Amino acid sequence: MSYQYWIIAGILLGTLLLWVLIKRSSIQAEAQTSNRKVLPGEGSGTAYSNSSARLALDLAERFFQQGEREVASRYIDEVLEEGSEKQKEHARQLMERLSEDSPTRLSQSGTANQVI
Repeated sequence: MSYQYWIIAGILLGTLLLWVLIKRSSIQAEAQTSNRKVLPGEGSGTAYSNSSARLALDLAERFFQQGEREVASRYIDEVLEEGSEKQKEHARQLMERLSEDSPTRLSQSGTANQVI
């Protein structure tokens, strides 16, 4: 009777492994066909060479679009530390847009305060 449990366990384990492989391949296919922006000069060989910096740059852009400038700034700093030269240039451009787009207002004392 114990060999039946081993057979059932093997079938379940094989099914789980097959499901993981199928899920993994579908995630990879989705990543390849996503509408991710490709930086100028970033070829297919370098697109994922520094994926953590790429992710940080994507997150910085998303937070910038949502108006979360402080969070975007932190991700930009991460790209400036770890990214490739193209990614750093893109991060600098985003930082410029961030500083241009940040509204200022006068406090009661008459000094300008940056609103984040």
